[in-house]
Amino acid sequence: VELIFGGIFNDLSVEQCVALLSVMTFDERNKGDDDQLKGLKSYLTKPFLKFQDVAWSVAKACISCKIELDEDEFVDKFNPGM
Repeated sequence: VELIFGGIFNDLSVEQCVALLSVMTFDERNKGDDDQLKGLKSYLTKPFLKFQDVAWSVAKACISCKIELDEDEFVDKFNPGM
């Protein structure tokens, strides 16, 4: 919902929208590579960084509501490697 209300998808093509949404379903962890942007197509970098900003906001909102959550772990679980 935050992504929709934030207008993240407004300027994206269908393919970019699908790629961005795939980061929420791809569960394989990066192995030894801390740079999630490595290998990411240039036209997907900006949308993914916006996605991460939204993820940080959601994590902060959860913590302010007294939900136990590790911010870094929450944001890092979204992997653009698919």
